[in-house]
Amino acid sequence: MRCAMYARYSTDKQNPASNEDQNYKCEQYAQNRGWTVLQNHVYSDAEITGATLERPGLTRLLAAAESPGHPIDVILCEDTSRLSRKLADVLIICERLTFG
Repeated sequence: MRCAMYARYSTDKQNPASNEDQNYKCEQYAQNRGWTVLQNHVYSDAEITGATLERPGLTRLLAAAESPGHPIDVILCEDTSRLSRKLADVLIICERLTFG
């Protein structure tokens, strides 16, 4: 499986290393399954709320996932709340990528 990763933290009150910690967990998950993390498909957003889908890193990730040739098989993130704080948005993303 070819994996992309996405990490996000919300505010300047959180540790910037949070994205690195999230990516480490995703890398371990992929490694334990024999999957390949594509280093050119590691995306993140810092100090941006999960209440909106208008985030540069997420936008780039979705564009890459939907690009011709579909270079990504799986998107890894530590928790669905990293994609969005709204369950409806997470479901929209999943449906968009599954049926797009």
